Amino acid sequence: MPKSKMALTWDKFGEKYGPVTYLNVAGQSFLVLNSLEAAKELFGNRGSIYVDRPRFVMASELIGLSYITSFSRSGPEWKRQRALLKHALSAEVVKRDYSTQFERKAKQYVESLLDRPNDFLTELARIMAENVTELTYGRLKDRQGRDYLQLNSYVMNVVDGTMQGYVVDLIPALKHLPSWLPGMKFKRDASKWNKEIAEINRTMFEGARESVTSRDSDVQSCFMANNLKQLYGAQRELDDAQQFEEKELTIRQSGFSFFIGMISLLRSGYIKEWIDTIIIPAFLQGEAIR
Repeated sequence: MPKSKMALTWDKFGEKYGPVTYLNVAGQSFLVLNSLEAAKELFGNRGSIYVDRPRFVMASELIGLSYITSFSRSGPEWKRQRALLKHALSAEVVKRDYSTQFERKAKQYVESLLDRPNDFLTELARIMAENVTELTYGRLKDRQGRDYLQLNSYVMNVVDGTMQGYVVDLIPALKHLPSWLPGMKFKRDASKWNKEIAEINRTMFEGARESVTSRDSDVQSCFMANNLKQLYGAQRELDDAQQFEEKELTIRQSGFSFFIGMISLLRSGYIKEWIDTIIIPAFLQGEAIR
């Protein structure tokens, strides 16, 4: 397996072996696709068979992040989250519900450039992180004063660390060994992170739910508030309590997934894309209106 420049290695595989290459590395199966036709055939026409994700033992099974959309295996819950995110983040919904926020953040960034031009990258990172947080939960802090950006940073540090790879990802049977054995520190770490991240997810969601049920005027239009309002408004039409709880859980987990996933993209260096697709259009739209 290549340690860097994976795309170049896969491209050479395509030249040598054809559009579809199967690999088995330490028990892990990989299918490398090198043509659009092969991707359409497997993921489009045979999606029910091939659409899935690798098994992340440390992240999903020990730390408990299997509900995160990007880690979730193909199944009913993943399909519900995907459908919700696809609708909530469609161009029509984004323009209707979030364009004002994009414009406001674009103004803040431009104003910061005038005041602190040398800090343009730092300010951009801050603005983007705030934008994602407000898009998801409608605020930057909860009523107890806990900073959502700091909580997200902690979760992302854990996730980034687990994605570097653990021996348990190569030998899943290790997860069944007692955590007190030598070499099992990863199990003790996972237990600690599991509890902490679950608590962060729970408290952030409960804060959003409380804001909606109490009709808090300080909460702006956001993913959580908009979807919870719609769910609570249609509660009487649902068949039973289980269906209601299922939909509420989908909103909770997909929202947390979006919150984590977007910050992860920003950490990965999608700064230019954010400027091109969010900052500049929002700023120009606001200027055109005036």
